[in-house]
Amino acid sequence: VLSLESNYLERIPPNISLLTQLEVLNVGHNRITLVSELIGDCSRLVVLDLTNNKLKVLPKELAKLKKLKEFSLRGNCIKTFPPVITMVTSLIHLDMAGNRLSVLPNSFKELRLLKALDLSNNDFELVPSVVVGLNEVETLNLSYNKIGRCSLYSLTDEIGQMAQLRCLRLAKNKLQTLPESIGELKMLQTLDVEENNMKRLPTSLYQMRGLQ
Repeated sequence: VLSLESNYLERIPPNISLLTQLEVLNVGHNRITLVSELIGDCSRLVVLDLTNNKLKVLPKELAKLKKLKEFSLRGNCIKTFPPVITMVTSLIHLDMAGNRLSVLPNSFKELRLLKALDLSNNDFELVPSVVVGLNEVETLNLSYNKIGRCSLYSLTDEIGQMAQLRCLRLAKNKLQTLPESIGELKMLQTLDVEENNMKRLPTSLYQMRGLQ
């Protein structure tokens, strides 16, 4: 474990690649604008925390991190989703909150093991359909976006296919309604849709006996 959190680093030092046994690297809350391509040599990394830096892009060598399970890019400056992330198919927890994302690539569906996904505080106007296709996701956070601003049907009926979903957060968006298929989420325990524009609720909501 190496924690360099809350310093003034502007890049991850290339010599980090010498730490070949490193499993947890925390460089959150720095001023990092560049991740060295040598990060790929830290092949045993399980957790990589880059929270609150100044990153816009990532090196393609990140794809070498075949054991990475938890990855945080919360609070950076990313406008275009880095395609290399979809090559890290071992990911279970991905935090991209607080960036400037508005779309996800189709290749996002390769992250089949994802259980927790945080896309809050971005610029999404629709719930990405590629996310709805990830059947293992248990926690999905899309709060503080613009979902519903342009379409009544910005939350697709296919949301009901996310059979493992236990927590769905859509607070502070522009939603006018929820699809009837929301009632198909039998495992759902938490549904947060506070501060939207809803005037009616689907009747299926009252059949969701798992809500706590």
